[in-house]
Amino acid sequence: MFALKTVASMRKKMGEIVTDRLEENFRELMNYDFTAQMEDSLDQVANHQAEWKAVLDNFFSDFTQQLDKAEKDPEEGGMRPNQMVLTSIDCPTCGRKMGIRTASTGVFLGCSGYALSPKERCKNDH
Repeated sequence: MFALKTVASMRKKMGEIVTDRLEENFRELMNYDFTAQMEDSLDQVANHQAEWKAVLDNFFSDFTQQLDKAEKDPEEGGMRPNQMVLTSIDCPTCGRKMGIRTASTGVFLGCSGYALSPKERCKNDH
C-alpha cells in the first residue's frame, strides 16, 4: 500500500510542479482565453473559414519566441533550474521528508537528507 500511495502522491506533486513551471514561463499558453481563442481558430479551419497553415504559423511563431526565452539562463529571463520539492512522504531509512528531484535521467523520489554533509547524510539511495 505504501508504494501505491507514494506513486499517487508523487504523480500529483509532479503535475503541480509542471503546471506551476508552465504558468511561470508560458503564461499565454496556460491562459484559458488562449485556449478559447485557439478553439475558435481551429473551428474556423474546420469550417474552411481560415487556412490551417496560417493558424499554426501564427501559433508557432509566438510559441517559438517563448521557448527561446525559456531556454536562456535564468539571469537572462530563462527558466529557473528545478529544485527539490518536499513531499509528505517520510524516508524509510532516516525519517526525513522525501523530495521530488530532477536529474539528467529524469525525475525521482529522494531523501532530503542525501545532500547533507557526509556525517549527517542519509545513506538511503531512494
